[in-house]
Amino acid sequence: MSEPQPSEAQELANAAYVWRKQVQSELLAVMKEASVKLETAEWWFERFSTAYRRELEYQKAAEAERMNGRA
Repeated sequence: MSEPQPSEAQELANAAYVWRKQVQSELLAVMKEASVKLETAEWWFERFSTAYRRELEYQKAAEAERMNGRA
């Protein structure tokens, strides 16, 4: 006795499932890569913020020194 053949709708459902799993795999890979890039961007932004705050502090101190020299 042979097994019944799947219907066209079942074949389409199976193909759609395989396609969805492939897309899901690609999406997860892209999301992982994006997460790594976001972490890297956050790290660099923190370094930038620190450098900018330090620059402002030094500029403020230099301006204070100039003002004290004029007094």
